[in-house]
Amino acid sequence: MKQLERIAMAHYQAAPHEVQQLAHDFFSEMDRDGDGKIDMHEFLMFITIEKGYSRMGNPHFFNRLDTDGNKTLDFAEVMTLLYIVKSGRPFCKRCSNFINDVYFTCVDCFENPDGGFSVCLDCYCSHDINHHHNNGPSRFLDNYTLLEVKKNSDTNQLRSQPSTAVGSAPGSRSGGTNVSYNNTSVYNYGAYHPPRTGPNPSPSTANALVPVNVSSNA
Repeated sequence: MKQLERIAMAHYQAAPHEVQQLAHDFFSEMDRDGDGKIDMHEFLMFITIEKGYSRMGNPHFFNRLDTDGNKTLDFAEVMTLLYIVKSGRPFCKRCSNFINDVYFTCVDCFENPDGGFSVCLDCYCSHDINHHHNNGPSRFLDNYTLLEVKKNSDTNQLRSQPSTAVGSAPGSRSGGTNVSYNNTSVYNYGAYHPPRTGPNPSPSTANALVPVNVSSNA
């Protein structure tokens, strides 16, 4: 969790003032007694009742956020929580634990509006995941490979499309335009699970592609 805290604070420090103020507002909203720290009761009230993040609303998750072990959350630890919420870091669908490191995501579920299916490294390597599509095995990619595949897939897709109307970027998703993925899409990659002799090697991403909106000031 310490690494996530560093990531969260890096985002905070690089953010413009108005975004930093929103982060402070998030902390203040949780800090009901205004003492500058968040105790277990304040955390549980805020997370479960006000925000409805039921998976995070338990003492175990609070203790994981409390990296210095002083029984309260300081600003940096709350920024870790905010980062987890905003970045969509998953909980393992098999063991239900929060995943703070590498995880594997079902490729076929990736863009499901009802949520995807991700598992931690330990559960993926156990080869005991009951998750199928159309009575067949599911395809999984780790989060780093999935990002690269998406990035390459969308780039190639955009390059292959003819120019559209003035003021509209090729392949733009605005105005209801749907981008249909070609043979380099994320759906054509992924190790099938459960593998018989262990996870397959990561697929090549040389010709793979999906636009990722990452600001240089994020």
